[in-house]
Amino acid sequence: MEVPPPPATVCVTGASGFIGSWLVMRLLQRGYTVSATVRDPGNMNKVKPMMESPNADTNLTLWKADLGEDGSFDEAIDGCSGVFHVATPMGFDSKDPEVRRRWCGRPGGGASSDGGRCKRRWRDSEREWER
Repeated sequence: MEVPPPPATVCVTGASGFIGSWLVMRLLQRGYTVSATVRDPGNMNKVKPMMESPNADTNLTLWKADLGEDGSFDEAIDGCSGVFHVATPMGFDSKDPEVRRRWCGRPGGGASSDGGRCKRRWRDSEREWER
């Protein structure tokens, strides 16, 4: 009988978020080696649950990465057979209305997870844009 190959090494971006942390836990349970990217690997409130997952001591590595920093994901992704990209940008402070439109969506459309600030910012930037 042939022995199946071990599961692959994969990268999970945004691993300390809700979806990312569950994904890391499930991948570790299935024997995958996981390169997990987080903004702050030293923030134990965010990374401790991942580090306590089954197989984490041998199959989990944490990498500091930020979507706003070019190349910060390169080392974490190197050698991986797949990437689960669930990271999201956290800054919405651009003065450029087009950047705000990309982060927040169309005016009046979609749900906002930031307490409505995106819609207000969109409207503010839309007025600025119309001037």
